[in-house]
Amino acid sequence: MPKAKQNESINTYKRINYLIQASHLALKIGCNNLSKHYVQTFRKITQRKVLQLSNEVKRSYCKKCSIPLVPGNTATIRIANKREKHVILNCVECGFIKRYNVKRIPSRQSSRVENELTPFIVNKYLLKNDQQKKNNNNISEQNDGDNNNNNE
Repeated sequence: MPKAKQNESINTYKRINYLIQASHLALKIGCNNLSKHYVQTFRKITQRKVLQLSNEVKRSYCKKCSIPLVPGNTATIRIANKREKHVILNCVECGFIKRYNVKRIPSRQSSRVENELTPFIVNKYLLKNDQQKKNNNNISEQNDGDNNNNNE
């Protein structure tokens, strides 16, 4: 690939990255229309330049109303076990529903096998829940130990 085209594609990806970040920032501030405008702009650029984006980026906005999907703010997330395990993202603004299959990837540790969920948002959510459960188990074990010491 010639250097001129390579530099052009690098600049395009930088611009797209900037627009994605700006859309999330505008959403935090409360400017939903500005956020939608940034998403529509970066979608036009990717269509015009025929660029392939990662699934992470594609799944971070609603394809119907062009608003960034932020769990708890503009989207709700559910995990369903019907047929195959999948994640359901529901846009709060327009009601559009997206479903993504869960990929099962065995971990390198032989004692634990974890499911890796495709959307990065759900991964962070599940990891926080796992950590909270472990902390709760540790606290209950400590309380049980204290109770046993008091009984003796």
